[in-house]
Amino acid sequence: MQRINVQYFYRLATILRPLNTVAAGAKVDEIYGILFAAENELRFFLWNTVMPPDTSYASGHELFETLTKLTGQIGNSKELDLMDVYNLTHGLEQFETVLAADYARRETFTVSKKGIYSSGDLVDRAETMFSPETQTRIPEAMKDIHESGRCVAFELPTAAGFHLFRGVEAVAKKYVTVVRDGIAPTEKEQNLGLGGYIKILQEHNADERVVNALDQLRRLHRNPTIHPEIILTNTEVVTTMGMAQSAIQAMVADMEKRAANPDPALVQVLPEPEKLIIKETEEETGAAAAATA
Repeated sequence: MQRINVQYFYRLATILRPLNTVAAGAKVDEIYGILFAAENELRFFLWNTVMPPDTSYASGHELFETLTKLTGQIGNSKELDLMDVYNLTHGLEQFETVLAADYARRETFTVSKKGIYSSGDLVDRAETMFSPETQTRIPEAMKDIHESGRCVAFELPTAAGFHLFRGVEAVAKKYVTVVRDGIAPTEKEQNLGLGGYIKILQEHNADERVVNALDQLRRLHRNPTIHPEIILTNTEVVTTMGMAQSAIQAMVADMEKRAANPDPALVQVLPEPEKLIIKETEEETGAAAAATA
């Protein structure tokens, strides 16, 4: 896939159209700017690798050769005769006619925004839904997160779900290793997938909130996705992406808590449970006081 600047064709037209203004008797030295600009722009267009011309190449190349012959006369006091003018104006007319037919049948598509995600972010940098610090903690998941964004952008929701869950399981595998004091999942445990990882995490007292988030993701989205008869919709996969992002961020936060020098910015995603209880109690007390006032 290559990004296309659709404004380019406007630029091409504005540079070539002045060729229609040249007249017999004009000196090449005086209109050199018009000729040279057209020659350079045609050179770029005829040999571009993004959307190269097909049937319009021959007429474009003929006009290009006319231009190079004239620009080669700079400094020779060359004046355009009627044939020179005809070759320019007729060559441009022929090129424009064939170009219109050539590019009218090109299959060009636009990628629409999905939810809060812009098409550019989804196609090029879906992994930036995570902070740079988070990305450095889980490089093994970033390729699948990147690919999931492209699949969402191009409306391949089931494929996007596949990559999302590969990313989640890659992080869960690392999470199990951290929680289990460096013991990585065995091949048998890996074959059990996310459900097996959740069981291990429960047995080793992983943060209950993280385990619950993973289990909800597994039951609501992951398990249905692996069945051939289930096809995700575009709306569902955007929701799944948000849940996967939350679950991954939570796993990274709990792993960071267990590090020798945890990064506070990552840890704060999972505040200590007792702090939440205190806050909830204060809010309930305030609400009760307001009700009796």
